[in-house]
Amino acid sequence: MLLSAALLAQQTVTGKVTDANGLPLAGISVQTTKTGRGTATAADGTFRLTVSADDQIELTGVGYVTQTVSPGTGVLNITLVQ
Repeated sequence: MLLSAALLAQQTVTGKVTDANGLPLAGISVQTTKTGRGTATAADGTFRLTVSADDQIELTGVGYVTQTVSPGTGVLNITLVQ
């Protein structure tokens, strides 16, 4: 019963990471702060990651300010600052 509750508390988050000019950023690290699960953005700046409802997502990339966001619902559109 506890296992099924834990599975229900997880969600798949999708998003797109761009720079200040709206250009997609490839290779940006996208990682959950609580569980440490992670991925990297594709060539078009998109990502897909499974997170817990109470977790946060940290985005890091060389030359960009690290940003932490809540998963929320729907597609995340994130702009990173140099």
